[in-house]
Amino acid sequence: LAHDHAEQIEWGRVLIQEFVQPTQGGSPIAPPDLMLNAAEAALRAARLDEAESLARSGLAGVPSRGHELLARVAMERGEHADAEREARAAVGNPPRPAGLVLLAEAIQRQGRLRDAMRTLDRAEELARETRMAPVFGLAELRGETLGKSGDLQGAKTAYRTEIEAYPSNLEAWVGLCVIHGIERDKGEVYRLLEEMAAANPGPRAKLLAADTLDAFGDTAGAARWRARVGR
Repeated sequence: LAHDHAEQIEWGRVLIQEFVQPTQGGSPIAPPDLMLNAAEAALRAARLDEAESLARSGLAGVPSRGHELLARVAMERGEHADAEREARAAVGNPPRPAGLVLLAEAIQRQGRLRDAMRTLDRAEELARETRMAPVFGLAELRGETLGKSGDLQGAKTAYRTEIEAYPSNLEAWVGLCVIHGIERDKGEVYRLLEEMAAANPGPRAKLLAADTLDAFGDTAGAARWRARVGR
């Protein structure tokens, strides 16, 4: 996966060089979308300084996406107050549901669970009013927040809502497994991991299943999942 991200970053650099445009002052710049695509690839590869620099370079052209990337960089660094500030700038005017979900995540990471839930409610209401499809990650973040609040049943319901809408969201599968793990329902954890892998062919889901079982202390089960990679 890291190799894939490195290739994405290199691809972004090549395109920036190919489509570079001079400013009035003579300094070269690239189209904002291209800068932000490269910033996203750098972020996925955990190259945070590079991601921040590229995001700031594309910020003026596409402010909402630029601020979103800066918020995610700040979250990766654990700078949650900065992440909240950038996320608020990314929400937009009128607000975007996806921007509100990002803001809720930044708020939740600071331990303000009720504020995060209220922000998620706003995002869900806005999506419903505008007849949008379910917002990717909204129900997953609701599940995580409910779980941290101690509402395990509510968390399970939210995670299942996310999985039904977006079975490719592996974090939602893992979150649901964690709740069942807390409840010591090992059989359901195994069943869910099989469902996740079936819905998401390829190595990533299998490796994540292995990591999940490692976190539960099931090293033998984790080894079996890693042995399945590439089959």
